[in-house]
Amino acid sequence: MIAKTLGNMLDKRLSVRSFDKSRRLSIESVMYILKEYNACIVPEYVKIERGDSFFSYDDRLLIRVTDASSTSASIGDVALSFYAKEDFSLSHEAIGYEGEALDLLFESKGIGFLWYGMGRVKERLYKGYRFQIMAILEAMKSGSLRRGEEEYKRLSLDEIWKGDFDINVKRSVRLAPSACNSQPWLFESSGDEIALTRVKSHSPMLFGKTATYFNTIDIGIALRFLTLSLEHEGYEKADQRELFSIKETPFRIRAKKVSLV
Repeated sequence: MIAKTLGNMLDKRLSVRSFDKSRRLSIESVMYILKEYNACIVPEYVKIERGDSFFSYDDRLLIRVTDASSTSASIGDVALSFYAKEDFSLSHEAIGYEGEALDLLFESKGIGFLWYGMGRVKERLYKGYRFQIMAILEAMKSGSLRRGEEEYKRLSLDEIWKGDFDINVKRSVRLAPSACNSQPWLFESSGDEIALTRVKSHSPMLFGKTATYFNTIDIGIALRFLTLSLEHEGYEKADQRELFSIKETPFRIRAKKVSLV
């Protein structure tokens, strides 16, 4: 059910939120949603923490749930801070992948999720993890979601995808968000294999190490849009353990239709 909810949100996700300041979002309500998410789609390399309460698996990524006022964020009620182990080579891509699922999930429940790239926390090192990026959460005004892909400013399909494939999948991944709308990706398909490669940022606002930092997270976001859209259109579900178990890129996914026989 949650996977279907996420797939249905692909053309509605907002880049800039209209927050409802009259409704205070609590940490308890955020933790309840995260528990629901973990019970249905267990990210085996993530654990989520508030204080000493853990409910997930493995130890490569950690998500801390705190009051936004405890961070440098100037907006938002609750902060999600993403940490990673030093030896996790694809940590930024994995953070984008997991974080974007949470983005879509929270927005489906009327809670705005905003990647806050310049946000900082007091504890850059925490229990053997290093801080990477944060997101803030706050209640959204009703009716503020996009109504369809025509409301997005994105590169054309020909600019981001090479090869023949399901047009509905192509249209969905075109809507993936990225830092400064930089869209640093190229999808290439041949038969049932899709390759996703990071390319130069399309935003003049991002360059050098800053572009590399944010755009590796963006690749994880695009990868999540791809796997969700494939599942939504009746293809086999991608194995997360395979996606982040190797160091080589581009990411490669075999997209086979689910047999109804």
